[in-house]
Amino acid sequence: MNFHVATAFLTSIIAPTQGIFVAWRNPKSPANRLWCIFSIFVGLWSLGYALMLASTEYDQALRWARFNEANACIIPVLFLHFTYALLQKTNYRRTINIFYLIGSSLALTTLLTPYVVATVRPKLGFTFYAHYGYLAWPYVIFFLSTAILALIELWRGISTCHGTQRNQLLYVFIGGVLGFGTGSTTFPIGFGFPMNDIGNLVFLYTFPLTYAILRHKLMDITVVIRRTLVYSILTAMLTAGYFLFILIMERWFQTLVGYRSFLPTAAAAFLLAVSFIPLKNWIQAIVDRFFFKGSLPQLAAEGQRLRSHLRRADQQKVVTILAAGMAHEIKNPLATIKTFAEFLKTKYDDPTFRERFTKLVPEEVTKIDRIVQEVLMFARPAPPKTTAINLQTLTEETLEFLNTQLLTQHITISRAYRTNAECSADPVQIKQVLLNLLLNSIEAMAEGSALTITIERTDSWIIWTLQDTGHGIPKELLRQLGEPFITTKSNGTGLGLAVVRTILEAHGGRLTLESQPGAGTTASIRLPGIRTQDTSHKTQGEDQIRDSRYKMQGETKEQIKEPESKETGTH
Repeated sequence: MNFHVATAFLTSIIAPTQGIFVAWRNPKSPANRLWCIFSIFVGLWSLGYALMLASTEYDQALRWARFNEANACIIPVLFLHFTYALLQKTNYRRTINIFYLIGSSLALTTLLTPYVVATVRPKLGFTFYAHYGYLAWPYVIFFLSTAILALIELWRGISTCHGTQRNQLLYVFIGGVLGFGTGSTTFPIGFGFPMNDIGNLVFLYTFPLTYAILRHKLMDITVVIRRTLVYSILTAMLTAGYFLFILIMERWFQTLVGYRSFLPTAAAAFLLAVSFIPLKNWIQAIVDRFFFKGSLPQLAAEGQRLRSHLRRADQQKVVTILAAGMAHEIKNPLATIKTFAEFLKTKYDDPTFRERFTKLVPEEVTKIDRIVQEVLMFARPAPPKTTAINLQTLTEETLEFLNTQLLTQHITISRAYRTNAECSADPVQIKQVLLNLLLNSIEAMAEGSALTITIERTDSWIIWTLQDTGHGIPKELLRQLGEPFITTKSNGTGLGLAVVRTILEAHGGRLTLESQPGAGTTASIRLPGIRTQDTSHKTQGEDQIRDSRYKMQGETKEQIKEPESKETGTH
C-alpha cells in the first residue's frame, strides 16, 4: 500500500476516534460536540482522499475526489464554529449560519456537478488525482479565508487570556495551523501546479490537541494517566517490534539465501534483548519529562507547594495594592478635613466658612466611608445566600432604581430577553453587580445615548450582556480593569469592578469585557443556570424585545414605553 494512502487511512481512523472521545468525556459542552463533528468530517475527507488515490477505475476515483472535496467545504466552517464555542463568544449565530449556508452550497455543487472537481488525472505518480474546474477558485478562497478567520480569533484569544486557558488556545492554534497547512497543499496540485503533496499528514493536528487535553485539560477533559498503563503499552509496543524485526530478518534471509537461517534470527534476538532495557528506560524518561515529571507523591507535593506559593503571592499583591490605593484615595478627603479643622478656631464666626464646613466635611467623610466599605467588600466578601432568582426580574428592578438618572440623560434602553433566566444566586449581591455595571455604562455615555441589555442561555449558563455606546476603554487599560484602583473615571476607585468579579467568582460565574475606543463597551456576566422547564409565557424560541425611552418633558419626568416589536404570548 502506498505511503500516502496508508497515512490517509490512518487519519480517517485517528481523527474521528479523538473527536468521539472528546464528546464522550463532556457531551454537554457545545465545544466538545462541535469538535467531534469536525473530527468526523476530517476523517471522511481523509477517507475520500485515500480511496481516490487507491482507485484503479476512473469513475470510482472521480466519485471519491468529489466526495473528498465536498467534505472539505464544511471542515473550516466547523472549525470556526468550534473556535467561537471554545472562546465562549455569544453574538455569532448569524455569522456562522451564513458560513454554513455558503459551505453547504459549495459542498452540494462539488458533489453533484463538474464545476469544482472537473475530472481526475494521473499526477505525482498516482493513477488518479483531482483536477479542478472553474468554480474551484471560490471554493479554495472560501476554505482558506474561513480557516484564517478561525485562526485569527484563536490568536486574539491567546493574546487576551492567561495561564491554563492561554496554553489551551495556543495548542488549538498550533493544531489548526498544522491541519489546515498540510491539507491545503492539495489545492495547487488540483490546479495543475507541481508541488509536493503532504495532505496525508493532516493527522499531525491531533498531536497538539491530545497534548493539550492531557496536560492542560482542554475542553474540560481530565485524563488521569497511570504510569503502569503507559509503561505496559510501551513494553507491548517494544515486544511487538521485537517480533516484527525477527520476522523481517527471517524473510529477508530466506529471500537472499534461499533457506531459513537460525544464526541471523539468534543475532537479532540478542541485539534486541541487549537494547530492550536501555530503550525502555529512554522512552520512560521522555514520558516522565512531558507528562509526569516525578513520582505521584512528588507531583502531589509539588502541586500543593505551587498552589500555596501562588495563594501567598496573590494575597501579598492584593494587600500591597489595597494599602497603596487606600492611602491615595483617602489622602485627599483627609487633607480637606484637616484644612477646615485648622481654620475652625479662627473662622468659626464666619457664616460662609461654617456653611462650607458643614457641606464639605460630611461629603469627604462619606467618600472615606464608601472607600472603606468597598475595600471590605473586596477583601472580605460575605458568602452568598443563594436562592432561586430570575435575572430578568432583577434587571427590571435595578433599572427602576436608576430611573431618575436614565430620565435625566435621555437614555434609551433596548431589551432582548431570550430566555427564562432563572439561576441560583444571592439576589442582593447580583443586584449590586448589575447596579455597578449599569452605573459604569451610564456614566460613560453622553446624553441621548443607548443601552442594550441581552439575556440568553446556553446549555448550562445564563448570559447577561450590557452594551453601551460610550467612549470605550483603551486596549492597554482593558486588561487591568477589575484590579483595585484601576479605573477610567477621574473620581473612581476601581473597586466596583473588583467587587463585581469577587461576587461572580463566589457564585461560580465570570465577567468578560470587550471595548472599542469611541464605539462603546460590552460587559457580559455568566451565571450557572437552573435546569427547569421554561415557565415564561412566551412561545418557545421567541424573543422578548422591548425599547424604553427615558425623556424629560417640561418640568416632569416621564417614562414612555414603546409597544413591543414582537408579541410573545400573554403578559
